Amino acid sequence: MRPAEDYTYTENQRTETLDKLRRRRQDGDHDPRRRKLYGGQYGRRIAKNGRPLAGREKEKADEEFEREFRKRQTESPEQRAKREAEQEKDRAEARKFLHEIPRPVF
Repeated sequence: MRPAEDYTYTENQRTETLDKLRRRRQDGDHDPRRRKLYGGQYGRRIAKNGRPLAGREKEKADEEFEREFRKRQTESPEQRAKREAEQEKDRAEARKFLHEIPRPVF
């Protein structure tokens, strides 16, 4: 049985920083719709600050997706392997902090 490879999900990514008085300030949020695209993840922006993209922003997001789709469609096996290795390296780096969390002792 093969794992499901054809799926889509939506994230909400919110960015906040502190100002000079140490008050939280929201810099914005965006919602990428994640999906598998030729063996790798691709996040297509679908909303900004809680509102669906419209007009020029939507066109730009659609153009970026089409460009990436064509790029991945025509990449060689070597290019694909290199891209997948870079993605795996990034995922490993993102999970690195999990090794720093102490394991419970029972």
